[in-house]
Amino acid sequence: KSALQAKPPGLAGGFGADAWLANWDVVGLGYDNMQVGPDGKVYRIDPGGALIYRAQGGEKGAAFGDSVTEISTLRDAAKNPQAAAIFASLTPAEIEASVAKVLAIPDALIHSLVSKYGPGSAKEKAELASKLVARKMDLAKQFPGAAPAVPVAPPKPDPTKLNVDPSMLPQKFSFLAANGGKGQIGRASCR
Repeated sequence: KSALQAKPPGLAGGFGADAWLANWDVVGLGYDNMQVGPDGKVYRIDPGGALIYRAQGGEKGAAFGDSVTEISTLRDAAKNPQAAAIFASLTPAEIEASVAKVLAIPDALIHSLVSKYGPGSAKEKAELASKLVARKMDLAKQFPGAAPAVPVAPPKPDPTKLNVDPSMLPQKFSFLAANGGKGQIGRASCR
């Protein structure tokens, strides 16, 4: 527990994903679902309480909704004392940075991965992917500062205001003056 409370690398950065995936048992009753590796980083080793399932395998049902209430409940000692012991001290900036990682995941990738690896029938996988996208949208509403910046196309230059040396430009070509003033240079033949 104390090793996790020291906020090793990866702990705060993964919080947004823990909440988004509704990983209620992310810390574990015995603080054993997260481990600090030899490299000093946190690893989540038991995601059994994530998505539609509870830690012991039962379904969450309506408790796994489109709103990411876990942003609060994973930090609330009355609702999840183990998770709160680890996550309650996260700063707003740390939470927003962790949510930004979730918001950077393209919706198409969510649908693709759930379709390939998700549980249930094709219909159930589609519903789960849609729910994850809805939950991602909820995180975007809760943390507008975490939304990825939309790339802005550079403005098109105004050709009348370009810094161009006229002597470097090609000279105008006159088709009338071509061919010794006879105009047309030659006829194109079509065969």
